[in-house]
Amino acid sequence: MPEESDEAWKAIRRARVGLMMSHPYLAAAIARLPSIDASGRAWCQTCATDGYAIYVNTAFTATLGDGDLMFVMAHELVHCIVGHVDRRGNRDPFLWNVASDLATNALLAAHGFVPMPSALLDDAFASMTAEGIYDALLSRRPGGRAAGQSGRSSGRPTESG
Repeated sequence: MPEESDEAWKAIRRARVGLMMSHPYLAAAIARLPSIDASGRAWCQTCATDGYAIYVNTAFTATLGDGDLMFVMAHELVHCIVGHVDRRGNRDPFLWNVASDLATNALLAAHGFVPMPSALLDDAFASMTAEGIYDALLSRRPGGRAAGQSGRSSGRPTESG
């Protein structure tokens, strides 16, 4: 098991360096964000960010190829750069996560990243902000409210995909 984790961390380091080399305009940002092991924590089944660090579940990252892992690192990085965690406000955390993922993945795709197959991506939202996407998604819900909308945070980083 520790050997698998070591391999996963080597792949994470390769993805971070690959991101710096292939997209140098992101190098300073990715270099400043620590990657923290969140394996075994129920709130992090994939990767997540709190705006200050990238949390990784090595069981998840070990299933990814180098390109997909670089996309995931870029995805979490963009959430930090554009301040998605801070911009959520009192919005429903789940719906905000979906909206910010759609905005993030559209931005990455527009800048030449190849989204992984499971990434949330919808051309209808390609030029919209996370706030605009959230409002559009919310308007599709019966009554115009997010399910379980309370305005309270779980206090945990927002998991992204």
